[in-house]
Amino acid sequence: MGMGNTSMTHPQQPTRLPDDALAAPRQGDGHLGKSLQGSLPCVVCSYDLRGVTIRGVCPECGTAVRATILARVDPHAAELQPISPGRARIVSTGLVLWVAAMTLAVLVCWISAVGQGIDIWAEPGAMAGAALQRRAGIIAAVLIWLAGLGAILICRPHRGVPAWMTACVLVGAMLHVPLGLLAEHLGDVAARATGGLWVETYWEPWPDRTYARWAALLLALGIIALIRPMARLLVARSVTIRTGRVDRQTMVAMAAAIAVMFLGDGLGLAAVSSGSGLGILGLLGATLVLLGAVLLTVGLFSGLIDVIRIARAIMRPGPTLAQLVGVSSEAVPQPVASPSSPPQATP
Repeated sequence: MGMGNTSMTHPQQPTRLPDDALAAPRQGDGHLGKSLQGSLPCVVCSYDLRGVTIRGVCPECGTAVRATILARVDPHAAELQPISPGRARIVSTGLVLWVAAMTLAVLVCWISAVGQGIDIWAEPGAMAGAALQRRAGIIAAVLIWLAGLGAILICRPHRGVPAWMTACVLVGAMLHVPLGLLAEHLGDVAARATGGLWVETYWEPWPDRTYARWAALLLALGIIALIRPMARLLVARSVTIRTGRVDRQTMVAMAAAIAVMFLGDGLGLAAVSSGSGLGILGLLGATLVLLGAVLLTVGLFSGLIDVIRIARAIMRPGPTLAQLVGVSSEAVPQPVASPSSPPQATP
């Protein structure tokens, strides 16, 4: 876990095997013309191509085997550090929990905001929605703390992870604690908001409400910055994500959406504090807050779809060509693009 062409990765040129490696065996590589020894579902119909030659076609739908290899085989899978089955389950669960819990927390905030707006519009000054606001704050806090637990589970996915990267994830996980407390506080403050237009009650009569939101937004930015390096490491395990074959939302773009909300809050507070009413400045602030919130929500949903794909790749990594033909990796031609380290997507 898009906005236009913004993606969780900066799309790279898809890594592919040389055409001659797939179309015809070279001298000394006669095994490439033999049947596939490993299971390989056809990219079109999912028929198991085990036993079919690389130069053949799918017996079920006629799709060239080489097309399925280019779509499913990960040339860099052997370069990635292995994750044990038990650890892979923990890491994939933590990754999904982190993004899913944060997404649900944002949805709860949306429900709270809409509920407050309806309550004030229907009966200005009424406190009928106070219980909803308090409950929403508590639920959002619990979800944020669950997200922090998910972050802890991905702090060390395998051996060889730099100590600084693990430390960053742990610090980012701890920042979920004050973020949850702020969410609970904001729910309590919202429960006491009365009278006036909803966009005005968003900033007054308690300026500390804006300060609390600013603190929450800064914590969210810190969490993204601290966990992003580990997220890049895990994204590299999904060849689908890495080669830019799905639409994605970048963590950088989500940080930008948070910055837009921060600016909008400042403009709105300045307009209301001036005593001249909401005015154009306040309406612009409200628009920026709403825009940033929408973009952040869209980004989280897009990110959730991506982390589910990544979690699957962690549990069942893409096969290498060497595994499919049943030979040692040294005997298989290297990819055209061979970076010094596994290509890491940029969440």
